[in-house]
Amino acid sequence: MSELDLLRDEDLRTEREEAREPAKRWRNWWRFNISALSFDGGTVYERGKSYAGPMAFPSREVAEQRALDKLARSSVTRRRTGRKERFAEHVEYLGAFPEGERPE
Repeated sequence: MSELDLLRDEDLRTEREEAREPAKRWRNWWRFNISALSFDGGTVYERGKSYAGPMAFPSREVAEQRALDKLARSSVTRRRTGRKERFAEHVEYLGAFPEGERPE
């Protein structure tokens, strides 16, 4: 019996070949172009920083569709002026990422 006979499939598998289970939860990530305060007043979003959305979605497709819907219909109210403006004017959508991962 040679040494090659003692090798198992697991011994030959590289780290890149390891099968990963698909992500089960996805979060949308946003970069704010203005400083903002959440509606409940509990979160301050700083200009230029990236933040994960509060909701998790079952797939990347669902997360991306919800982001598109939010960009199309949501608005923000300027605290000083009370003027409503489109949410899309104040954020950059960075994409949907598996929970636990973040954009670079």
